[in-house]
Amino acid sequence: MTITWVALIFLISTTYIAIHSDLETVATTCIAGVMTILSTYIWAETKRPTSGKE
Repeated sequence: MTITWVALIFLISTTYIAIHSDLETVATTCIAGVMTILSTYIWAETKRPTSGKE
């Protein structure tokens, strides 16, 4: 879990630096990484029903 937060902080800070340096490609890639981390975290924390077992 800690590595997830470290990666998230790194990507967010890199995004801000890229935006201020007019590096749109780097910023877009970092935002995609942030969205991937968030969606993976949500997917892991969501309680999904099992297949036919109760």
